[in-house]
Amino acid sequence: MMDKCPYKEYCDYYRANFSNMPEKYAQILEIYYCYGNQCECARYLIAHALGVEELPADLAPYCMDSAKKILDKKVFI
Repeated sequence: MMDKCPYKEYCDYYRANFSNMPEKYAQILEIYYCYGNQCECARYLIAHALGVEELPADLAPYCMDSAKKILDKKVFI
């Protein structure tokens, strides 16, 4: 298992949504994104590139298209 995501403690999505999901589904997402494939997490990409203050609360970890749009707007302004 890889290291825990350095942004997990700042992750509003994790705190707000994982507790409302079926336990197995939340565990799968947590293992996949928070402890494994952080580079495939939309929230990680935003936090890493722009800072945690730029994280939209409702951005799901699997919404890479939305993350790329946010990055495109911020990087080219």
